[in-house]
Amino acid sequence: MAGTAAWALEKELRGHDQGVTGCAWSPEGTKLASVSVETVRVWNVAEGREVAKLTCAGANSCAWSPAGMRIAISSRNKWVYVWRWNGGAIWTRAGGLFKHHSAVFMCAWSPAGTHIASASGREVEVWGVETQECVAGLVPGHDDGVYACAWSPDGTQIASASGDNTVGVWTRESDEMDMGNWADMSADKLKGHERSVFSCAWSPDGKLLASASKDKTARVWDVGTLLEVGRVRYCTNNPVI
Repeated sequence: MAGTAAWALEKELRGHDQGVTGCAWSPEGTKLASVSVETVRVWNVAEGREVAKLTCAGANSCAWSPAGMRIAISSRNKWVYVWRWNGGAIWTRAGGLFKHHSAVFMCAWSPAGTHIASASGREVEVWGVETQECVAGLVPGHDDGVYACAWSPDGTQIASASGDNTVGVWTRESDEMDMGNWADMSADKLKGHERSVFSCAWSPDGKLLASASKDKTARVWDVGTLLEVGRVRYCTNNPVI
């Protein structure tokens, strides 16, 4: 296709025994964590080798803490686990066990690294990492399951992607994280997708939000106006995730 840059495969990281459902770069960009059914593996990308294997039944996704010292893992068995890096190949589970009522599809660290947001059922829950307590359940929210969540770069907003074809935006009205300080997002839904929305991501300046859907489109939204400002249609039979 004219104007399309060529990409070359640089490395293949092999070791998982089953399908890989997700991956996440460490903040400094030297390590990659990959998710499979029973494990999360950590790789030294430059050397192309596995440096750690974290056991987690039913793993769905993973997320690095902002400091790169911890990894949170969401799972189908209703838990979010937190593992801590102790140097070298040594990782220990840091006791961050957050129990949900249904499978957890995704988790995301706050920019400060003090809280984790999790997508489970039809809501997003906000957890204190050190207290291991849920400080906010962001409801009422969606009319179908929430598949993904993402913090804004400044930590004042959380976006949620849902099977009800919308992306929700929650805004924190003070410095506190508890439920009373999150504005109801029912009026702040980004509407336009024709099928389930599987993922969302903020632009670095926090002004735009991208979403990917089963309707085979990726859309870009202006968060201030809640209007769609861009769209890419993926021309295959597969959904965009």
